[in-house]
Amino acid sequence: MAPPANDYAFLLIPGSFATPAAYTKLVEGLRAHIQETHIIDLLSVNDGSRQPPATMEDDAAHIRQATLSILDDPSNPKNIVVVPHSYGGIPTTCALKGLNTKARQEQGKAHL
Repeated sequence: MAPPANDYAFLLIPGSFATPAAYTKLVEGLRAHIQETHIIDLLSVNDGSRQPPATMEDDAAHIRQATLSILDDPSNPKNIVVVPHSYGGIPTTCALKGLNTKARQEQGKAHL
């Protein structure tokens, strides 16, 4: 039996050059079934106004912070499903380093 939809959250990571607006229908569909669905703006996707431009490392740090804010929310920590698309998989891989189940359990944290 699948866990209740409110026991976990989805975090979507867009692909290169994509804003969350490109995923509107997907996010709406997920939110119809899953109480908590997040999508972030990658820092490297901008209109050129950010100087110097954000790097993959900046994106990874941003993804890690978003992930930890869900996992470690003191009022409502949740398990999380992280779904990167295209380029988003590269910084996501870096961002999630050390956030596996074993490492989290060793830190006394139950959610992943």
